[in-house]
Amino acid sequence: MIHCRRLILSFLTCVALLLPGLANGASVFQDIADQINAGQTAAAAARLDDPDLTQTQRLFLQGRLAKKAGNYGDAIAAYREVLRLSPESLLARQELAHTLLLAREYDPAAFHFRELMRLDSRPDARRTYQAYLTRIDRDKPVGISAGFSMVPSSNVNLGTRNTVFNTPFGPFAIAEESRESSGVGVALNVAGYFRKSFGDAMSLRLNWGLDGVYYPQNTDLSTLSANVALAFTNQSARGKWSLTPHLRRTWQDGPQMLAYGVKFGRMGRIGDAFRYSMLFNHEIRLYDGNPGKSGPYTSAAFKLGQQINPTLSLSYGITTRFSRPEDAHRQFNEVEISAGIRKAWEGGLTTGLTLSGGYRGFLGDYPSLSQPRQDQFAKVEISVQNSRINLAGFTPKLSCSYQVNASNVAFYDYDVTKCALGISKNF
Repeated sequence: MIHCRRLILSFLTCVALLLPGLANGASVFQDIADQINAGQTAAAAARLDDPDLTQTQRLFLQGRLAKKAGNYGDAIAAYREVLRLSPESLLARQELAHTLLLAREYDPAAFHFRELMRLDSRPDARRTYQAYLTRIDRDKPVGISAGFSMVPSSNVNLGTRNTVFNTPFGPFAIAEESRESSGVGVALNVAGYFRKSFGDAMSLRLNWGLDGVYYPQNTDLSTLSANVALAFTNQSARGKWSLTPHLRRTWQDGPQMLAYGVKFGRMGRIGDAFRYSMLFNHEIRLYDGNPGKSGPYTSAAFKLGQQINPTLSLSYGITTRFSRPEDAHRQFNEVEISAGIRKAWEGGLTTGLTLSGGYRGFLGDYPSLSQPRQDQFAKVEISVQNSRINLAGFTPKLSCSYQVNASNVAFYDYDVTKCALGISKNF
């Protein structure tokens, strides 16, 4: 009970510090907020039509009144509308996260507390957010989610446009099944977790998931994968690290694949404006009936995020990948760099743009050639989502990408345009 009181006191302190920012010097707004805090709700409600209040201020105060009365559904709707109109408002996000927690809507509450951890650099506020996230972990030990999307692609098999494969022994015609083929897939995923907290920082979480993509016109390209992972995590206001053994099985046309390994991740902040994340993964990949493709795979990624303001963020990243299967011509080293921008607009619109590119060099000579395969690749991705578009509590999201892979081996010289139209929970 004492711990809960401290959390509430810390939260109210954060709110008090941000109230002047929403008010923008408007004393009427501050006076009404003070009346609500003092329990004078009837007097506060009678002043909501004051012409000196802006639409955003009026909605926020309506949310505070509804929350004070225990009408959490009305309060949540009001705070979400404030965020649509003013996505930069940390105060509205604080109130929304806390009200969702009171309403026992743990997953959306955790989403907004994590967003506050990303957006708010104040150490005291971050400790409060982390304490609430720890409470959510304790109060909701089991969870499950599902997703659905349509996936149209100009090149579902990543086939080439080339018709001839030139070798030292002469040209060879490329078979039709190795040429590019368009199609539309249906992607489904189901995931869940079981977690146990140990104190305020440590937790153990068992994650599982099923992912599948079905192509009605190209059924041989359909895939299904199942994964399970056990994550040991230590998280605080300063950052987070995790150690995760994992196992994954993939079913597809051709050799089936089993992968097992371990991941190590670290996240934290550099000053007030920058965040960083590191992820190291090492796994063994085994292909049934095809030992030449089997072997170790390692990747290491570093990402830096810069919060320009509460509605605009930039990201920069570098990733290296190393694959060492038994066949020498399949072994490669790869490096990729990326940069992205994400913007939340007034009215509920969120957009994102990511550019990436890199080089993949193989070690052994490609069969029928006297040299190793070498690839250069580039990709552009865009995403659009508007929280005003609501379908029974779910919001559609559209993401599209264009990727080109230039290779000295004709089979791997291709480009692909791909989109995904899916639905996600409107947090």
